[in-house]
Amino acid sequence: MHVKHITLLITLLNFFHLTYAQSDDCEIGEKMAMMDKAKSTYGIYFFALPDAYTTTYNHVLQNHGIQVKMAGDIITKIGECYNNKMESYIKDEFGQDFFDIVKLKADSIHNTGQFNRPAAFPGGEKALAAYLEDQLSIEQKDFTQLSKVHLEFIISETGSISDVRVVKAISDCGECNESAITLVQNMPKWLFRIEHGIAVKSRMNIAIPLKR
Repeated sequence: MHVKHITLLITLLNFFHLTYAQSDDCEIGEKMAMMDKAKSTYGIYFFALPDAYTTTYNHVLQNHGIQVKMAGDIITKIGECYNNKMESYIKDEFGQDFFDIVKLKADSIHNTGQFNRPAAFPGGEKALAAYLEDQLSIEQKDFTQLSKVHLEFIISETGSISDVRVVKAISDCGECNESAITLVQNMPKWLFRIEHGIAVKSRMNIAIPLKR
């Protein structure tokens, strides 16, 4: 057999061996993902040397119950196929926009450089007071004569407001209580709470002054 033919044959054999091996590795990775899913365990292999941003991103993932498997900076076929399979499981379980939400949280934390902060109205207490005054009608701006509706609500990990409820009502003015709830529900997004670099939910209380 001609030398060129032998070289070509060896090259083809090596190619098919490598392709078959990669196919086996991919099958192994997918089976590993399936086994973890059967145990309700969700994880992602991370192929990179950690830096400040990726550390924050991984913390956010872990905060959602996703295990981060550090795998060095060399991407393996097993890990790649595991991730592809597992990402589909995670989206089915937590929503198709799960990874977009994680990135949004990580970006916000990384860009602000804040790893611990309480939830707050954008601009702080003065901005909140100005917002309330602006939203109240002209007749309600004499604060010395106002009664207050005390409310409790949740600030999500993205700053959205939910679960608004009255904890201390104006007893003889149901309309006032409802107006206070609507005012809070219509507020802009708050700055969410951060603990150790992780966005977390928080429960807030506020007193809305309303004149009967």
